[in-house]
Amino acid sequence: LTAGFLSAQSDAEPVTVQVKNEEAINTKGLEFSPTFFEDGIVFISTNNAGLKKLTDKKSNQFYTSILRSRRSSDGSLTTAEPFAKEISTQYNEGPVCFDRTAEVVYFSRNIIVDGKEKYSKDGSLMMRIYYSQKEGDLWTEPKPVFPVNDEGYADCHPAISIDGDKLFFASNRPGGNGGMDIYVSYRVGESWSEPVDLGTGVNTSGNEAFPFIHINDK
Repeated sequence: LTAGFLSAQSDAEPVTVQVKNEEAINTKGLEFSPTFFEDGIVFISTNNAGLKKLTDKKSNQFYTSILRSRRSSDGSLTTAEPFAKEISTQYNEGPVCFDRTAEVVYFSRNIIVDGKEKYSKDGSLMMRIYYSQKEGDLWTEPKPVFPVNDEGYADCHPAISIDGDKLFFASNRPGGNGGMDIYVSYRVGESWSEPVDLGTGVNTSGNEAFPFIHINDK
């Protein structure tokens, strides 16, 4: 991960961008999908940071973990640590997003039912979107946003709107345009509507993934 810093004397002058490698958290593995949280960031990494993780036989790296890094007095990120051990498994977690209170976290991870992982028909670990609520210093047992099923598709990469009424995510569920598509689900009381494909204005026959919604987006 890198950090960018902007500086300009006036609107008429060019903007200078300084890019800095966040060396304290980067490894030879993967670091991706950072999001702001409290005094630093939460991000996804194949660095297990002391968590108990199995090794992905395809990549020969640990399954991904949700980590956090706090900022030091000079603004740089400090050594990564687990975000919340109580919501970690031995398999893949992430990416994540938070509601506006930062007390509800949404994240994708491999499906674990009764302590056992679930595989699709092609032998890959299935993904689902879960949420957890902060209670004191801990996070509650994650619950699936959408019903867990045996159809073999993946729901992942959640991004929630600032007002909390729309949840965007990527999925290869049936009925899309091919590969991974971006979907949106609308909050209905304490639950969520049936996901809606965003259509050909966004999705293609290829893969669309890792959606992000800005505070100014409608």
